Amino acid sequence: MFPAKLGSPVLIIGNSGAGKSTLGEAIAVHLDCERIDLDRIHWKDKTSSVKRNEDAARDMVRMSAAAPHWVIEAVYGWLAQEAVSRATTLIWLNLSWEECEAGLLARGPWPHAPDGAFKALLDWARDYYVRMSPSSRPAHQCIFEAFPGEKIEFQNRAHANTFIESLNESSPQ
Repeated sequence: MFPAKLGSPVLIIGNSGAGKSTLGEAIAVHLDCERIDLDRIHWKDKTSSVKRNEDAARDMVRMSAAAPHWVIEAVYGWLAQEAVSRATTLIWLNLSWEECEAGLLARGPWPHAPDGAFKALLDWARDYYVRMSPSSRPAHQCIFEAFPGEKIEFQNRAHANTFIESLNESSPQ
Protein backbone atom coordinates (compact mmCIF):
# COMPACT_ATOMS: atom_id res chain seq x y z
CA MET A 1 0.00 0.00 0.00
CA PHE A 2 2.80 2.45 0.86
CA PRO A 3 5.84 3.09 -1.31
CA ALA A 4 9.05 1.45 -0.15
CA LYS A 5 10.72 4.86 -0.19
CA LEU A 6 8.76 8.09 -0.23
CA GLY A 7 10.51 10.65 -2.41
CA SER A 8 10.20 14.39 -2.74
CA PRO A 9 8.70 16.42 -4.36
CA VAL A 10 5.27 15.29 -3.12
CA LEU A 11 1.92 16.72 -4.23
CA ILE A 12 -1.15 16.05 -2.05
CA ILE A 13 -4.66 16.70 -3.37
CA GLY A 14 -8.09 16.25 -1.81
CA ASN A 15 -11.16 17.98 -0.47
CA SER A 16 -11.14 20.61 2.25
CA GLY A 17 -11.07 18.89 5.62
CA ALA A 18 -9.53 15.67 4.25
CA GLY A 19 -6.33 16.12 6.25
CA LYS A 20 -3.96 17.43 3.58
CA SER A 21 -2.19 19.79 5.98
CA THR A 22 -1.74 17.12 8.66
CA LEU A 23 -0.39 14.62 6.13
CA GLY A 24 1.71 17.27 4.41
CA GLU A 25 3.32 18.35 7.67
CA ALA A 26 4.16 14.74 8.61
CA ILE A 27 5.72 14.09 5.20
CA ALA A 28 7.64 17.39 5.23
CA VAL A 29 9.11 16.53 8.64
CA HIS A 30 9.93 12.99 7.47
CA LEU A 31 11.63 14.26 4.30
CA ASP A 32 13.09 17.39 5.93
CA CYS A 33 11.62 19.71 3.32
CA GLU A 34 9.24 22.65 3.05
CA ARG A 35 5.45 22.19 3.18
CA ILE A 36 3.56 24.59 0.96
CA ASP A 37 -0.16 25.07 1.58
CA LEU A 38 -1.81 26.40 -1.57
CA ASP A 39 -4.54 28.01 0.56
CA ARG A 40 -1.85 30.53 1.51
CA ILE A 41 -1.16 31.21 -2.15
CA HIS A 42 -4.77 31.16 -3.41
CA TRP A 43 -5.94 33.62 -0.75
CA LYS A 44 -4.32 37.03 -0.60
CA ASP A 45 -4.94 37.44 3.12
CA LYS A 46 -5.20 35.21 6.17
CA THR A 47 -8.97 35.62 6.42
CA SER A 48 -9.62 33.65 3.21
CA SER A 49 -11.82 36.43 1.93
CA VAL A 50 -9.71 38.02 -0.82
CA LYS A 51 -8.47 35.84 -3.68
CA ARG A 52 -5.06 36.48 -5.17
CA ASN A 53 -4.81 37.28 -8.88
CA GLU A 54 -4.81 33.88 -10.64
CA ASP A 55 -1.76 34.61 -12.80
CA ALA A 56 0.20 35.74 -9.74
CA ALA A 57 -0.90 32.63 -7.84
CA ARG A 58 0.18 30.36 -10.70
CA ASP A 59 3.57 32.10 -10.82
CA MET A 60 4.01 31.62 -7.07
CA VAL A 61 3.25 27.89 -7.36
CA ARG A 62 5.63 27.45 -10.31
CA MET A 63 8.37 29.21 -8.33
CA SER A 64 7.75 26.99 -5.30
CA ALA A 65 7.66 23.84 -7.44
CA ALA A 66 11.01 24.75 -9.05
CA ALA A 67 12.75 23.92 -5.76
CA PRO A 68 14.23 20.40 -5.61
CA HIS A 69 12.35 19.23 -2.48
CA TRP A 70 8.88 20.13 -1.26
CA VAL A 71 5.46 18.93 -0.19
CA ILE A 72 2.64 20.90 -1.76
CA GLU A 73 -0.94 20.33 -0.66
CA ALA A 74 -3.97 21.66 -2.46
CA VAL A 75 -7.66 21.43 -3.07
CA TYR A 76 -7.24 23.90 -5.95
CA GLY A 77 -6.69 21.69 -8.99
CA TRP A 78 -5.87 24.62 -11.22
CA LEU A 79 -2.95 25.46 -8.91
CA ALA A 80 -1.95 21.82 -8.37
CA GLN A 81 -1.57 21.54 -12.15
CA GLU A 82 1.31 24.03 -11.91
CA ALA A 83 3.27 21.61 -9.68
CA VAL A 84 2.18 18.15 -10.79
CA SER A 85 4.79 17.77 -13.55
CA ARG A 86 7.61 18.33 -11.00
CA ALA A 87 6.21 15.92 -8.39
CA THR A 88 7.63 12.41 -8.03
CA THR A 89 4.83 11.27 -5.71
CA LEU A 90 1.12 12.15 -5.83
CA ILE A 91 -1.17 11.46 -2.89
CA TRP A 92 -4.94 11.76 -3.22
CA LEU A 93 -6.98 11.98 -0.04
CA ASN A 94 -10.20 10.68 -1.58
CA LEU A 95 -12.26 10.70 1.61
CA SER A 96 -16.03 10.70 2.09
CA TRP A 97 -17.91 13.90 2.76
CA GLU A 98 -18.61 12.72 6.32
CA GLU A 99 -14.88 12.45 7.09
CA CYS A 100 -14.10 15.79 5.42
CA GLU A 101 -16.95 17.53 7.23
CA ALA A 102 -15.72 16.11 10.54
CA GLY A 103 -12.23 17.42 9.74
CA LEU A 104 -13.55 20.88 8.92
CA LEU A 105 -15.71 21.03 12.04
CA ALA A 106 -12.78 19.93 14.20
CA ARG A 107 -10.54 22.58 12.63
CA GLY A 108 -13.15 25.33 12.72
CA PRO A 109 -13.03 28.64 10.85
CA TRP A 110 -9.83 30.48 10.09
CA PRO A 111 -9.04 33.13 12.67
CA HIS A 112 -10.40 36.54 11.65
CA ALA A 113 -12.50 35.06 8.82
CA PRO A 114 -15.53 37.18 7.99
CA ASP A 115 -18.99 36.13 9.18
CA GLY A 116 -20.43 33.43 6.96
CA ALA A 117 -17.06 32.34 5.54
CA PHE A 118 -17.02 29.03 7.41
CA LYS A 119 -20.55 28.13 6.32
CA ALA A 120 -19.56 29.01 2.74
CA LEU A 121 -16.51 26.74 3.05
CA LEU A 122 -18.66 23.87 4.34
CA ASP A 123 -21.09 24.33 1.44
CA TRP A 124 -18.24 24.52 -1.09
CA ALA A 125 -16.52 21.43 0.35
CA ARG A 126 -19.81 19.48 0.34
CA ASP A 127 -20.11 20.19 -3.41
CA TYR A 128 -16.60 18.75 -4.10
CA TYR A 129 -18.17 15.43 -5.13
CA VAL A 130 -20.59 16.83 -7.71
CA ARG A 131 -19.29 20.15 -9.01
CA MET A 132 -17.42 20.29 -12.29
CA SER A 133 -14.40 22.51 -11.75
CA PRO A 134 -10.64 22.04 -11.41
CA SER A 135 -11.17 21.92 -7.62
CA SER A 136 -13.52 18.95 -7.60
CA ARG A 137 -13.38 15.22 -7.06
CA PRO A 138 -13.77 14.49 -10.81
CA ALA A 139 -10.86 16.84 -11.61
CA HIS A 140 -8.68 15.36 -8.87
CA GLN A 141 -9.47 11.89 -10.17
CA CYS A 142 -8.26 12.95 -13.64
CA ILE A 143 -5.03 14.37 -12.18
CA PHE A 144 -4.51 11.16 -10.21
CA GLU A 145 -5.20 8.80 -13.11
CA ALA A 146 -2.93 10.73 -15.49
CA PHE A 147 0.01 10.98 -13.06
CA PRO A 148 2.93 8.84 -14.28
CA GLY A 149 4.89 8.65 -11.02
CA GLU A 150 4.34 7.03 -7.63
CA LYS A 151 0.67 7.36 -6.58
CA ILE A 152 -1.08 6.74 -3.29
CA GLU A 153 -4.83 7.02 -2.74
CA PHE A 154 -6.34 7.08 0.74
CA GLN A 155 -10.08 6.50 0.91
CA ASN A 156 -10.38 6.98 4.66
CA ARG A 157 -8.65 8.87 7.43
CA ALA A 158 -7.64 5.67 9.26
CA HIS A 159 -5.43 4.59 6.34
CA ALA A 160 -3.88 8.06 6.09
CA ASN A 161 -3.21 8.01 9.85
CA THR A 162 -1.58 4.57 9.54
CA PHE A 163 0.65 6.00 6.83
CA ILE A 164 1.61 8.94 9.08
CA GLU A 165 2.43 6.48 11.89
CA SER A 166 4.64 4.50 9.49
CA LEU A 167 6.51 7.72 8.64
CA ASN A 168 7.00 8.49 12.33
CA GLU A 169 8.31 4.96 12.98
CA SER A 170 10.79 5.13 10.12
CA SER A 171 12.09 8.64 10.85
CA PRO A 172 15.60 8.96 12.24
CA GLN A 173 15.49 9.51 16.01
